[in-house]
This record gives sequence, structure tokens and C-alpha cells, in this order.
Amino acid sequence: MNTRKLRSFVVLAEELNFRKAAARVNISQPALSGQIRELERETGVMLVSRSRTRVELTRAGQEFLPAAKACLSELDQGLAALQRLRQASTKTLRLGYVEYVCRRFLGATLRWYRQQMPQIQIEPVELYSSAVIEALLGHRIDLGFAFLPVSKAELASRLVVEGRWMVAFPEDHPFSAARTISASKLRGAQLILFARHLNPPLYDHLLDKLLQATSQKPDVVYHTAQPQLGYNLVTEGIGLFIISSFTQEPHPGVAFRPLTGFDTRLPLGAVWNRNHETPAVRAFLKALRSAQGEGILDE
Repeated sequence: MNTRKLRSFVVLAEELNFRKAAARVNISQPALSGQIRELERETGVMLVSRSRTRVELTRAGQEFLPAAKACLSELDQGLAALQRLRQASTKTLRLGYVEYVCRRFLGATLRWYRQQMPQIQIEPVELYSSAVIEALLGHRIDLGFAFLPVSKAELASRLVVEGRWMVAFPEDHPFSAARTISASKLRGAQLILFARHLNPPLYDHLLDKLLQATSQKPDVVYHTAQPQLGYNLVTEGIGLFIISSFTQEPHPGVAFRPLTGFDTRLPLGAVWNRNHETPAVRAFLKALRSAQGEGILDE
């Protein structure tokens, strides 16, 4: 039994005329008659009484009609809800990001996006890079920013900006005389790192590179999820803070130098689910591409 047959039966019950009913459901009269006969075979009862002069519902047909109408009504309501959801998804972009990582480019991009796409509402969701991946796989966001590469086959990505690892240290530290700091120079130094739960793969990668560069396990004395706290710890002489250039910002008494000695590049990309590429996502990617082309991300 399918909804096409149910709908034909309901329309015939309303018209009590095969020609008129066939015209309403946009099929031929023989096709309508065939659908009613198939429905009667499936239900095992006669639903319609036919004669040369009139069409009537049998008692079984009268009993079945309310259930058929209710079934079609629920289906129509469900389809309407899906349509509203689909239309809403084209006008809303759930965007996952961490403000202090993305602030250098996101503001300019969003201004451009809102100017070009005012009909699309941005729904911000603050998520760390690793959480962005899980949220995309679970369809909880439409697009997010994460460090590349992304290994999940379901996800697509596009490079937005490239940062690098930096070392933050007190202004009077001997490192102040150098233009860059080799990772090997961190041997024996007390280090402050970002909390591992923020991005486990990136944390493990950094720790492994520091181990290779110094030939000893890094002496990590503090983990923090807040860059400002890390800077405060630097000024207190607690340790050297290894940060990304995305989170670098001026702080009294703190100097910064690029870290060298391994591939210190940090590519940050826009990431989205290939199977959930809504019009809002495509519009954002277009806006991002335009912003990059016009140099907005470099401002």
C-alpha cells in the first residue's frame, strides 16, 4: 500500500466520480480505477460500489476513509515540516570556531558575508578545533574552522590562513637577542603549553617535535586553555609559553619569537561536511573566497 493509492481513494470518496477524481490527481481514469482495485486487493475488502449511474463507498470504504485521511494528513504535515526545515537551513549558518584563534580574520569575513548575504543568519557556536570535527560529523554545525589536515573522508576543507608556532618569554630573557628560537634551545626549559583537551592531535604533534628537537621529554610545568593566563605566567617567571601566532597578542613584559627547528606551520582551514553542504555553506565559502581575493583577510 502506498500513499498514491490512498490519495486516489480519498479524492474518489470526495468526488464520487471517477472522471473528476482522475482529473484532480492528474492521472487517467483507467489508471485511477486500477489503483482502487489494487487497494481493494491489498485491504481484502470492497471499498467502492460501482454502477453505470453512480459511485458509492461501501460500508468498509466509509470505515476506512477517516483513517486514510488521517494518514495523508500526518504525512503532509511531516513533509511540510521538512520543507520548512530545509528552507530554514538555507537561511542559517551554524558556524563553529574559537574566538581567540579566528579573531584576526573572522570579523572581516563576517562583515563581508553579511553585506553580500544579508538574508542568511549566522548562528555562532564556540568550539575548539578538535570539537569542530565531531560537531560536523554529527551535523551540529554547518561549517567550522580547524587546523589542517583533516583526515575524515566525510569532511572537505579549504585553507584560510597559515600561522606558526611562537615562543613567548620575558622581555629581559636572553632569547630577546635572537630573531628566531630553535626548538633545540628549549632543552631543559620549563614550558607552558595549551591544554591537551583543546586539540589532542595537535598537542601530541607538538610534544613529539619538541622531544625530537631536544632529545628529552619536554618539561611542561603548566597547561592552560586561556592565553592571557599563559602570558601572566611568563611574566611571573613560571616558564616559556609555546603558542600559535593566532593567539599571539601584545602583553606587558612579554616578547615573542618564531619557533624553528621543525615544520612549525599551522594551517587553519574552513571545514564542512561533504554530505551536508547547504546553500548557506556554499554562500559562506564564496564569501570567504572573495574576502581572500580582495585581501580582506590580510587586514
